[in-house]
Amino acid sequence: MGLAASGKKKIIGILDAWLSSFDRVLKKSISSFELDDRGNKIPIDLTNIKHSISKSSEEIAKRDFKRLILPIMRNPK
Repeated sequence: MGLAASGKKKIIGILDAWLSSFDRVLKKSISSFELDDRGNKIPIDLTNIKHSISKSSEEIAKRDFKRLILPIMRNPK
């Protein structure tokens, strides 16, 4: 039992549309992580998204620590 050629074409068309839509949504979602709080562009490797976002978050945390916490530690009131 198999599908008719027209049925296969419809299924392939639906899958292609779904993949295209998924790709657009993923890129839109990733774009929300492409800028830090200062508006600087953050490089994101699409092959390893989790690591890229983790690394950029770590860099932001280090920068904020130096900017906010270190002055307080050096000059306690």
